[in-house]
Amino acid sequence: MGSRPRQFPCPHGRVAGESRSWPVRSLDRPAARAGPCSRRARQGSHLGRRRAARRSRTLALSRRSRRLPPPAGALPIVLRGEHHRRQRGGDAGGSGAAPNRQGLWLCRRAGSGGADQPPSCGRRPWTGGGARIGRRPAGVPRPVARIHRENGRCELLYREPDRTAAGDQAPSHAHPGRFAIGERLTMTEGNAGTDRTPDPARPWIAALLLFGIGLCLALQLHLVFVQEINWDEYFFLSHVHAFDRGTLARALQSFHVHLFGWLPAVPGGEIAQIEAARLAMLACEAGTMACIYAVGRRFLDREEALAAVLAYIAAGVVMLHGASFRADPIATVLMMLCCALLARSTLRAPALALLAVAGALAMLITVKAIFYAPLIAALAAWRLWRAAQPRALALRLAVTGVAAGAVFAGLYLWHQSLMSADLDGSRALLANAYEKTILEAGLFPRADVLLSVVLNSPVQAALAVTGVGMAGAALVRRSAYERPLMLLALATPLLTLIFYRNAFPYFFAFILPPVAVVAGYATERLGRRWLIPLALAMTIGSVVSHSRGLAKPQDAQAELIAAVHAVFPEPVPYIDRCSMIARFPKTGFFMSSWGVESYRAADREVFRAIARDRAPPLLIANGPALEAAMAGADSADGNRLLPGDAAFLRDNYVHHWGAIWVAGKTLRLVGGKADFEIVIGGRYTVEADAPVTIDGRRYTPKTVVALAPGFHGIAGGVDRAVLRWGDNLHVPTAKPSTEPLFRGF
Repeated sequence: MGSRPRQFPCPHGRVAGESRSWPVRSLDRPAARAGPCSRRARQGSHLGRRRAARRSRTLALSRRSRRLPPPAGALPIVLRGEHHRRQRGGDAGGSGAAPNRQGLWLCRRAGSGGADQPPSCGRRPWTGGGARIGRRPAGVPRPVARIHRENGRCELLYREPDRTAAGDQAPSHAHPGRFAIGERLTMTEGNAGTDRTPDPARPWIAALLLFGIGLCLALQLHLVFVQEINWDEYFFLSHVHAFDRGTLARALQSFHVHLFGWLPAVPGGEIAQIEAARLAMLACEAGTMACIYAVGRRFLDREEALAAVLAYIAAGVVMLHGASFRADPIATVLMMLCCALLARSTLRAPALALLAVAGALAMLITVKAIFYAPLIAALAAWRLWRAAQPRALALRLAVTGVAAGAVFAGLYLWHQSLMSADLDGSRALLANAYEKTILEAGLFPRADVLLSVVLNSPVQAALAVTGVGMAGAALVRRSAYERPLMLLALATPLLTLIFYRNAFPYFFAFILPPVAVVAGYATERLGRRWLIPLALAMTIGSVVSHSRGLAKPQDAQAELIAAVHAVFPEPVPYIDRCSMIARFPKTGFFMSSWGVESYRAADREVFRAIARDRAPPLLIANGPALEAAMAGADSADGNRLLPGDAAFLRDNYVHHWGAIWVAGKTLRLVGGKADFEIVIGGRYTVEADAPVTIDGRRYTPKTVVALAPGFHGIAGGVDRAVLRWGDNLHVPTAKPSTEPLFRGF
């Protein structure tokens, strides 16, 4: 290795030495400062050659946890003069060959031949398939190895010198110190030693993993049509209908209404529309899985990348909530698309444009997309570190960031202009969300949810922890740097569990895709012999999660929604927890745990003003706060309404059927008369055992009286009378279900 290499003419009219080498980290480009046409190379200085040699590293072919020498009689492989630059029409594993200083040959992809030309300095690609530089020394075998992917792994095609002609018997490939042709080995940087025990490729392993992934998708497709619909999904659907009616007054985190404007036309009511939307969410989840595989293939073998996909789709939280109709699946696929583009694309104009649009759309869908920012920044820094021209790439990435901001601002202002919303309202909502979900949350605010997720998906949790630990151990041992650092970066979304209040089970389906790649890394380090048992355990866990989903059917919800539409054929304003009847205009606030806490913190009664201004004749007691209010529980518990509001609702609504309450008055006549107040004006049906007199006029049972808002008087020979809103409203004959409407996450 001490002899000075031959020199050959550079395509740009300069002389470049064959010994000019690129660092191993530059798996998709040559380093700008170490290329054959760099300034030091042009000067030909001895100092420049020494610095270039120090920057270059030798890939260690490792096996069985120790470094092994190459086969006897064969020259060692030193990856110098290797060209990895990604070019138009090719990739990091594109065609082309380059000799090392010993004259051995590396063929990155089998090519069809091409013109002899040297590696490019970055200004022009060298794409000649199988091209040679100079003449191959006599007796030197070729090719030695084939680099078939960008992540630092190769298939060895080592051909030992032909010793049979000399009378020697060819060495056995079974010897621990020799390598079989076609054997899959691991390449690590420098004198790092091994990365893992090499395993032969087994196509049937990938087939079994694909079968497990397909089974999980089939189980989740079944849950789309039978699993209970969460209150968030009804609330998400209500935005689409409100925008269709022209009453949506919330611009922030409501951009999805443009993506699902077709839902109101889906026949079958709210449940059928949510099921149709769930199918779209399942398609988003499939896109997320494709992105997991794309990112995984950047760092893992095919089988381990498929194991990462299986680890994600088989997780209990993903099985139950990955295809739910909320913002998370849309933002997940968009952010994972950004990760895949940064990890795998050429970062040319089309890819960067798609990156900017995907990031802007994700932020428009939900501000939670910001939780991927550390990972996006790490991937961008990684690509800059590996770039042939880092300044040019930095400029392109900066322009991409500015473009993403411009797309976000433009689309947001256009969206806001279509409704009665202003920027101040969005700013106040964002500030309130930041204060409530982060500043006031404390440390690990959802530790109970985290424990539940771990217990329901123990294999995935163990693999994630193992992968993070092994990556950290590799850094501590200094056995490798690039891949462990990037794997730890992929686990950064887990840090949000420390401070984020709304880390409910569906949130895990949002942050777990990059972590799944870390789980795939753990399966690689454990060895392929464990891959099938782990995949089997994860698949069994998905079946168990599917059975848990079947235990929460949507029958009670379907029965209630059908009853509401039977009682009120035309839309009317109503009060409920979560906008369950999306076709009707809802009044009042969204009664989630966050909404009720904010309502109680304000300590202001709101329902009298709502009834006076909007006159909602329908109330659906489908949440803990409303159920407690209508049952007469006025405790100071956090899930209860304020006492004044609870008393107002009880006084102005009467029970109709199941969870359905309608505007009305239950009157107790003392001494044959009583005074009462009507807040919600309209036509009321008289329900009494005998005729009564209201405001001086006599009404028989089942007759209708028109009552304006204000005070009225009633008299008669009865002790109790009921005034029910409407003209003899329909009462369903079926007995209401006793099953709960919502069973939680």
